[in-house]
Amino acid sequence: MSIDFKKARAIKESRDILVPEVYMYCRNNGITLTEYLEQHDPSNEALSSRNENEPLLDAFERQLILHNIVTTGPKASEFQLFFQSTSSSVLFPEWVRRVIRSGKLLQPILQHIVGTTTYTTAQEYTTLYFAEETEERQLYKVAEGAELPEINIKTAEHSLKPYKYGCFIKASYESLRRKSLNVIKVLLERIAAQTELDKVATVINTIINGDGDNNPARIINTNVSGVISYEDLISLWGELYPYQMTTIISNKANHLTILNFDEFKKSEVGRGFEETGEVTTPIGARLIRHESIGPDYIIGLDKRFAIEEIIESELTVETDRLIRGQFETTAVSETIAFGKIFNESAIILNKTW
Repeated sequence: MSIDFKKARAIKESRDILVPEVYMYCRNNGITLTEYLEQHDPSNEALSSRNENEPLLDAFERQLILHNIVTTGPKASEFQLFFQSTSSSVLFPEWVRRVIRSGKLLQPILQHIVGTTTYTTAQEYTTLYFAEETEERQLYKVAEGAELPEINIKTAEHSLKPYKYGCFIKASYESLRRKSLNVIKVLLERIAAQTELDKVATVINTIINGDGDNNPARIINTNVSGVISYEDLISLWGELYPYQMTTIISNKANHLTILNFDEFKKSEVGRGFEETGEVTTPIGARLIRHESIGPDYIIGLDKRFAIEEIIESELTVETDRLIRGQFETTAVSETIAFGKIFNESAIILNKTW
């Protein structure tokens, strides 16, 4: 027994499934082409008779096989193979979307900063918050018959408007048609990784200056102006209470200064850096570098409570142009915004004062 390609072949041979118009249907129904193909060729059925040594292919990947398109490895197909037929060209925009989505995971900084993600269909979004004063957020033991303390949850006074983040891809068909798909995949993944870095700059600005609801981050100073010490990081950690400092953000210069603290040279701290390249501090926070923060500020935050990501539309590509093999000024974008959840869950350490 092996993977059942019967329904996958029916899709390929159909004249009304793998057609350019299918993307309009997908957009109107809020699904991807992969999800649409799964409706016609469910993986739980196609893979039910799969041999143990066969890969777990979804409906889109089964179409790639039937069209003889290899996207990875030393025997990857040439770019032009996507345009051997109408049905194969329809697969190309979805492949681009999937590659860019995987490329975003190669730059996972946001996952160490953003606490939650919300999807919305509205053009504006209003966040929720409650008071940060200690007496207004604590729970108390109450006597029988006494009233329970109130925690007031309110909506922000300022609505967030999601904006488009993305880029134009410029490349002619002639310049790409003989190129291997695994090389093009690397290029697209690098573009995706850069867009994630660019979004981090927006998050940092939101933390520092607020999201428009008069909520800039609280600032504390280092012990000595112009100098950052390990004791300053401990102070930052202490000021965040009752939040836990999970992430520290700094620019290159401050990043290197922190890495050269004696406390970071201990074997148990440096082991993770040596093995994975990721930096965890002696106080348990992950150290992240980003140049948009500037030379004077270092941010300490609790990623669980600091930032909410609001997504109006997920990653989209201009399908019509890609189906025709026209990469010139093809847009890849998503519409998102970032808002604060609990303002006191992020604090700025000011080095120059």
